[in-house]
Amino acid sequence: MPRGSPEWQRAKTLLEQDYLAVEGIQEMTLDELIALRPEIYGKVKLNNLCNNWKAMKERTKADKDKPPQRQGRKKKKASGPTTWEIAKALLQEDYLSGKATADMAPDEVIALRKTIYGKVPRSNFLTNWRSLKKRIDEEEVILKRDRESWEHDTALYTLAKDLPWEWHGSDAERLLKRDVAKGRHERYRPAVLYLKRKAYQ
Repeated sequence: MPRGSPEWQRAKTLLEQDYLAVEGIQEMTLDELIALRPEIYGKVKLNNLCNNWKAMKERTKADKDKPPQRQGRKKKKASGPTTWEIAKALLQEDYLSGKATADMAPDEVIALRKTIYGKVPRSNFLTNWRSLKKRIDEEEVILKRDRESWEHDTALYTLAKDLPWEWHGSDAERLLKRDVAKGRHERYRPAVLYLKRKAYQ
C-alpha cells in the first residue's frame, strides 16, 4: 500500500497529536486546520490533506466506539498548541492589517474568526487582546521614533556634506585619497600638492 507523499508523512504525526490536544479541532474548517501549522500542513496537497484528514477523523471515531480493552500503562497526553497560541498569530495579523481595530468591542473581534477566537476562554482572550494591542502599539511608537531619528541624522549629513567648507564627502577628500593611492604625497611636499588641484584650495 502506498505510504503517501513525504509532506503528508511529516504532517501525519503532528496532526494526530493536534487531534488529541486541540480543543474543537474536529469542527475546524480545512483553512483553520492549516493555520495551526502552516509550515507543515500547508505543504500537503489540499486534496490529499482533505482526504487524509477525513479518514483520520473517521478512524479515530471508530476507535472511540470500540469497547475498552484492559487498561495498561497510561499514555501521556500529547502536547500541542493551546487555543490562545493558535489565536495569537492570527489576531496579531488581523490587528496589523487593520481588520481588528483598537476601538472594536471584544465580541466584534471574536466574531472575525469565531471558530478560533471563540474557543479561547473569554477572560483569557480579553486580557491577552489588551496586552497584544499594547505591545504592538508600543513597538510602533519605537519604530516611528527610530525612523524619525534616522531621517533627522541623514538630513543633517546630507546638508553638511554639501557645504563648501565641509571636508567629509567633498571632492577634495576624494581627490586626496586618489593622490595618496598613487603615491603623489611622497613625491610632493604638502604645500606643492595643495597647489596642484583647485579642489584643495
